[in-house]
Amino acid sequence: MKSILSLENVSKTIKGKVIVDGLSIDVKAGEIYGFLGPNGAGKTTTIRMIVGLIQPLKGKVRIAGFDVQKQRAQALAQVGTIVENPEMYSYLTARQNLIHYVKLAV
Repeated sequence: MKSILSLENVSKTIKGKVIVDGLSIDVKAGEIYGFLGPNGAGKTTTIRMIVGLIQPLKGKVRIAGFDVQKQRAQALAQVGTIVENPEMYSYLTARQNLIHYVKLAV
């Protein structure tokens, strides 16, 4: 199956603090992923790197084969995101919330 999102050894340090350290992810078309973790775990930083809002210190981010740093417009034309404080339904699980938002996008 085709890789739709690829992070290869992505790292980010902010003000001397390692926020993301060597993260690699390969998401295939049709798969659903979410970032779960406590505050400060690097979820938002990772998503910001994925959509090109901030640059990784090292590593590569690709969306549908497009390098986010070099081909940002083409890469972002392939995705929709919820960044920061999304409205979640408390009666749904994390997976159910993700599926709900995916269905809204198609």
